Amino acid sequence: MKRLSISLKMVFMLLLMLATTGCYYRLLHKSYDMPPGVPRLFNENYDKVWDAVVNTLNERGFVINQMRKEEGYIDTKNRKEGAYNRERISVRLVKMDSEVKVTVQDYEEYAGFSFINNKAVVSHWKEGEPSGLYQQRILDDIEKKLRRSK
Repeated sequence: MKRLSISLKMVFMLLLMLATTGCYYRLLHKSYDMPPGVPRLFNENYDKVWDAVVNTLNERGFVINQMRKEEGYIDTKNRKEGAYNRERISVRLVKMDSEVKVTVQDYEEYAGFSFINNKAVVSHWKEGEPSGLYQQRILDDIEKKLRRSK
């Protein structure tokens, strides 16, 4: 009987530890409920924000397709996210009085398949719905870069 109570205590402690770890993980990796395309304001110099955006896109593996600093526009090429999905990002920067407004749009695409000789082959790409989550992560990275540069 004593042995059973010890193992029940151990099971309880293990479950408590797993629940605590799960909560901690969710706090670290918080999810965003923001809809896609919500801009973020940065109280920084336009050139600093521009550099932070370009560096963030480069670090995330995007290849810049078009970039017009005067107009505040950056567009990337499709980047593979996996075997069957890819993504493209465009960023708009707008100078305001003492702030810079940054809007990130992501264009996710998924592979459409056809079957040839009983094998699935990518035949076309379908545009997915932007979630807002990836956009907010990029904006978070830009914000971290700006904080570090101070």
